[in-house]
Parts: sequence; C-alpha cells; structure tokens
Amino acid sequence: MKKRNRLILTLCCLLLLTSCQFITESNGNIVPEPHSPAKEEPVSEKPVEGEPEENQVEGEETLKIIFLGDSMMTSKVGAVIKQKGIDYPLSEFMSILNRADLVVANLETAIGTSGNLMEKAFPFQTEPHMLKVFEPIKEKLVFSLANNHGMDAPLYETMKHLNEAEYNYIGVGSNEEEAFTPYILKTNDVSIAVIAASRVIPVPEWRAGVNGPGMATAYSFEPLISYVKAYKAQVDHVIVFLHWGEELADMPNEDQLILEKKLKESGAKIIVGCHPHVIQELKWTGEKELTAFSLGNFLFTNSRRPQANDIMALELDLSPNAIEAVRVWPGKIDFGIVRHLDKGEEYHRVMGRIKTLSPTIDISEEGIVNPLWNK
Repeated sequence: MKKRNRLILTLCCLLLLTSCQFITESNGNIVPEPHSPAKEEPVSEKPVEGEPEENQVEGEETLKIIFLGDSMMTSKVGAVIKQKGIDYPLSEFMSILNRADLVVANLETAIGTSGNLMEKAFPFQTEPHMLKVFEPIKEKLVFSLANNHGMDAPLYETMKHLNEAEYNYIGVGSNEEEAFTPYILKTNDVSIAVIAASRVIPVPEWRAGVNGPGMATAYSFEPLISYVKAYKAQVDHVIVFLHWGEELADMPNEDQLILEKKLKESGAKIIVGCHPHVIQELKWTGEKELTAFSLGNFLFTNSRRPQANDIMALELDLSPNAIEAVRVWPGKIDFGIVRHLDKGEEYHRVMGRIKTLSPTIDISEEGIVNPLWNK
C-alpha cells in the first residue's frame, strides 16, 4: 500500500512539472538552464495615492534656468585665456552652470576674424575658437546678441560662426521675425520662451527690419509686445532678456520701470536684464512674476569701479504655474576668471548689496531667495 501511494505521488509530481513547463513556454518566456538562476526583475508596485513614487527625483517637474550677465572673450580676457587656457575663466563656476537645464548668457561681442569693426569707443570682435570657453555647457546654452556690441562687426559673420559652431542664439536675425523669435524649451512638463531685445544700440541701422537683418530692439513697445502676446498663448512662461538701463547706475530708471510694467501686463512675467555693468534690484512680486533689472557682468574685463567686478548668476526653478525657487550665486571678476564666492567678507558684501537694493526679497546664507510677499 505504501509503495502504491509513493508511486501515485511521484506520477502527480511529474504531471505537475510538465504542466508548468507547458504554461511557461506557451507564454513566450525563456526557461532558465539548470544551475543558471533567472535574472530577478525589480517589482514595480503601484504607489499609494497621494504619496510620491520611490524613484521620483525631488523637483523633477521643474525646469532650472541660470542667467548670466555680460560676457566676452576678447580684449584682456582673451589675453588671459591664451596664457592660462580655455578652461580657466569658468573653472570655478562650471559646476554651478552644470546644475541647469538651460543657461542664458548675454554675449557682449561680435564673433569673427575679419577685424571689420564699427567705429566706436570700444568695439569687440571675439575669435571663433574662443567660444570653446562655453563648450562644456554648449548643448544647454543660449546666447543673447541683443546688446550694444552684438553687431560691432558684420552680423552675417557672427551668425555664420555661431551656426557653424552650433551655438544657440537669440536677439538677431536676417529680418525682424527672426530677431524676435524666442528660444523655446519644453521639458519636465514645463515650457518656456526666451525673447531677447535691446534698448541700447549705437545707431538706428542696427534695428532689424521686416525684410532686413539686424537686432531685436525695445525702444518702442512694438513689435516686442506683440511677440510676447503671441508666444504667451503657447508656453507656460514667456521670459524677456533685456539689454537696458544706465551704466553703473544703482537703480533702474523710469524707462525700465515703464517697459517692465507693459511687459508684465502683456504676459511676460519674468524679465532679466543686463547692460549697467553693476548689480541692480531683484524684484519678486508674485508666483510667476520676477524682475532682475541687472545681473552685472559675468565673464568680462576688470573695472576700476569695484562694484562693476561683482557679479550675480541667477537661478530659477520653474513649474508650469509658478516660480518655485530662486537662488543667487555671487561672484567676482578677477583678471580673466569668474571667482565663485561662497563665504567670507567678499561673499557677504555682494549678498548685502543685493539685499539692500531689493526690498521685496530676503536671502538666506546659502543664497536662497525668499519673497517677502509670501510671508
């Protein structure tokens, strides 16, 4: 009887194994070889409603942008690069720039080798190979050429070299529409359009025409306002990057304040500026509303005015519906290199200046900006 029971049990086991093998093979899966354990796939469990998934990265639904002030790689800066190497100028700031999804910088120079410069006090033309200073962040970098030096040499030459080197740029073009066409980025569920324009040009002929090459300008509200309205319907945030204001002035002038108001009414809630060569007010007045009147310089020659050597890189984290976070990265121009200030007397001096000029914000020890309107 016991033998018979053992025999029946053995037959049942064999039938069960055969059945399992048939089911497995009919589902198209590979049966592992003997002594070769199958690869264990991670188990994906449905997250509890209202709780984040375990692999969700903090802030993954925001877009991080860093804005930089006036930059050029010629004159004394060019001499330092040739002496100390192409990586030297941004060696202390590159780790900060690498944080961003997008970097927007004001390129305060024409690009080329012709030497065919405009007759003015300080014309700039940078040799094309000097663009390699920004090579490590090239894929996420946009230059604005809408400034009072972007056409110091023939515009077609600058555009040719930037196109050949595959650098993105805004603020100039073969006609008005191209000059005002923004850089559009849609990532991490957030969409932005960055339009560049200048309210500082040396001659009216620099202005882009309907059928003629040139620069996007902001001396009048139009056509800038119309372009802002057109792109506001397409993206979450329209950002206007402006060259405006008075050189070395501590405060924005009346023209800036009028243009700022008009742009915000038209849908451009984020405005970032350059040209004064010094830091001006950082104004954060609403969930989607911020103006940085002047970032100061960035990669630039040293000035005899100490305040013109102080710089501020501005970092914004944007969600579809708000400016989620703002951070300032203070620095100092030091003979061809942008020093990153993270502590000490110089750091606190620059941060103190930003606070003094900016009554709508507070700044933590780490440079985190907090809006006072939200308290």
